[in-house]
Amino acid sequence: MINNKYKNLIIAVLLIFSLFSFNFVLAQSSPQSGTYNFSKGSGLSTTGTAAGYSQGLQKLSPITAISEVIKIILSILGILFLGLMIYGGIVWMLAQGNEQEADKAKKVITASITGLLIVIVAYALSYFIVAHFTAQVLK
Repeated sequence: MINNKYKNLIIAVLLIFSLFSFNFVLAQSSPQSGTYNFSKGSGLSTTGTAAGYSQGLQKLSPITAISEVIKIILSILGILFLGLMIYGGIVWMLAQGNEQEADKAKKVITASITGLLIVIVAYALSYFIVAHFTAQVLK
């Protein structure tokens, strides 16, 4: 069994990791990312429009909003499974020959890999469905 000192250390590392990761997820999937307020008269507006960027805030369609929510949820699940994988690895390293702890760690790692595969399949499926519906809406 892992003593309390190591258990508290593992919990602290996972908490700090999840807090930093959650900030990156929010920054990556914010609805304002990709929009840039180009100043007038500098030529940046023309260049930005040609590159595909929009000026100012635009209304989100329901399909875009749903796809952003799905991205955020799947990103958080991916971070959760990565944290479980790290936890399983730490438990395995600290098992010190104890077969019960090593088996527990193997089960956690196996479950996290299975969960990660499920998240990847769900992400691919949701990407396909959203791309399909977006293409039909744009026609």
